[in-house]
Amino acid sequence: MLSRSLAADPKPATPVWSALVEKSRSWFSEEKTAEKRGEKRGAVTSGIAPLDRMLPEGLPTAGFTEVLSSAAGRPEFRLMLAAAARLESCVWVLPAKGFEPFAPAFEAAGVDLTRQLFVAPPSPEAAFEAAREAAASGEARAVFAWLAPLAPEADRRAVRRLALAAETCGAAVYAVRPAALACLPAAGRFRLQLTPADRTTLRVRALKRGAYRTHAAECLVPLSDFVEETSAGTNKVGNANTVPAKSAAREPSLFPDPVFAA
Repeated sequence: MLSRSLAADPKPATPVWSALVEKSRSWFSEEKTAEKRGEKRGAVTSGIAPLDRMLPEGLPTAGFTEVLSSAAGRPEFRLMLAAAARLESCVWVLPAKGFEPFAPAFEAAGVDLTRQLFVAPPSPEAAFEAAREAAASGEARAVFAWLAPLAPEADRRAVRRLALAAETCGAAVYAVRPAALACLPAAGRFRLQLTPADRTTLRVRALKRGAYRTHAAECLVPLSDFVEETSAGTNKVGNANTVPAKSAAREPSLFPDPVFAA
């Protein structure tokens, strides 16, 4: 357990580490009981038909996944909410400014907010370290991190450390990074790239690195699949009538009710 390992470590704990200790008191009793019974976590489906057909094994439930996005409206949230609802105990490493979790949107997606930990590190370097600590702690099933680029060599080192923590500790780490980094080799075994095909369609490209070759697949997803509006004017992410007034001036989003309010 994380709390026991900290007790033997004379070094002072960082704020993220301390917060994980607090969360660990109630997070995993159910999961540990299930593991003793031999139960395994199933695949995570996105709920988006074209994407689920392209990824029959579902979204990753362990290891390091890069999500490179250049599409407006933050479509990566839909994928992360699907993973968070299934993996349950998650750490969200948010940008220092502009992201405020909007509780009704998370709850509408089936995410239990009592099992989520939100942190907003003050710098890109601190964001990498917070994500690595969360992945290495053994207490988080998933880590969703928005990671701005560092200087080239520092960035390579930070990504390698984070990928190693994800692979060795079994957490699912989703690193959201700029699409411009697509020219670099994938740091993990799985990469998703989200780019606009046109005003109504999103192109999703998946790269999965195997032992001998890299497998690539691509599909086109209507933006309406990410919004999933109903006749009542709502969607699975939340209710458009409950968007805080302070978010009205934001740029147009794929989500009428964003999961984060600026």
